[in-house]
Amino acid sequence: MISPILSFVYALKRFRNRNYHVIILLFAFLFGYSFIPYENSDTERYKHYYEIVTQFSLNEYIQEISLTYSGGATFPDIYLPSLMFITSVFGASFKVFIGVQAVIYFDFFLGILNTILDQVKNAEYKKYIVFFLGCVFIYSFSSGINGIRFPTAFMVFMYFTLKYLFNPKLIYIILVGLSCLIHIALLQAYLGFICFIAINKINNKYLKTLIIVGFVGLLYSLNIQETTQLINNDIISQKVQDYTNENYIEQREAHTKKWNWYIQFNQYSNFYFLIGMVFLSMFKFKANPIVKRLFLITLVFLIISMFNELYLDPISNRYREFFEFFALIYLIILFAFSPASRFKNIANKIYSVILLITILIQLRSLSYNLDFIRLSISPVINLFEFDSVNIYHFL
Repeated sequence: MISPILSFVYALKRFRNRNYHVIILLFAFLFGYSFIPYENSDTERYKHYYEIVTQFSLNEYIQEISLTYSGGATFPDIYLPSLMFITSVFGASFKVFIGVQAVIYFDFFLGILNTILDQVKNAEYKKYIVFFLGCVFIYSFSSGINGIRFPTAFMVFMYFTLKYLFNPKLIYIILVGLSCLIHIALLQAYLGFICFIAINKINNKYLKTLIIVGFVGLLYSLNIQETTQLINNDIISQKVQDYTNENYIEQREAHTKKWNWYIQFNQYSNFYFLIGMVFLSMFKFKANPIVKRLFLITLVFLIISMFNELYLDPISNRYREFFEFFALIYLIILFAFSPASRFKNIANKIYSVILLITILIQLRSLSYNLDFIRLSISPVINLFEFDSVNIYHFL
């Protein structure tokens, strides 16, 4: 019955002891339950969806799912209406639904962090903890709760992809594909993952390089609409049209022009710094098989990200996060198992500055969403109804 935020901090300090992860997930539920959404945000839209799903009978739910990819469904993916329907069956409120969703999201997130730490636990990774923290803040916690579909799909994709990278098994290839059921946009990521597997099977490095060059040439010879037509799905085609039409791009560009310098710095510094680091490290260090696999998949997702960059604005190109996440994991494991060097120390210091700005921006954003009273006082207080007070306004 003590303060949730104090319990959360206590569990974070003992993060390596996985028994404390239960406390982190309980806090995640409360964070989702008490989440204060922005005006006109995804969360407000999902609240309206939840009201629709609560009226579904079992037959209506089955019909909705069966029509998902034929264009006749209300929802574009299977995951969201399924979780909403299951939650609503128990008569739970929308707040409970967001709390449950937060637990699922952070459970996969914790799984990713644990998978990384398991790989470097016998190495000197703490000297390069800044790159691990970069993984922690790869996605803002507010976006993780507010976005629901894409952030969750991202975490599921990353979790099972890392499992495959560190222990290649057929089951993980299948499980990675589950991310496409959460958000249809992950189909491109899944195809990239399959390309990585195929290229990785080739032992001749010259042939492997030739295939990568051919892959790049083929990808860039098509525009994104032509690539979509190869899949021949109306829902995907409509999504691409939504994100690439001129009016949408103009609106996004007008929005980005209003950014303060530190927002623009944060938007581009991570991406280009990590591109430089990944390629420079090729000539500086020897790589073991795991590091080689990480480098290859990082390269594949850099190519996909740059391809999307041609047609999407910086906000809509969410494939940057895929490249950045893989690049950070690559650097953590490469640096942990390679000798100390001036290059690594300089990289550490530069990225520390970039990460600090990222964290400060995310904390400010998060301050609008955190309910100060519900997260700082005993959870019992949630039995009472009262207006939420976010931390930003409290301070």
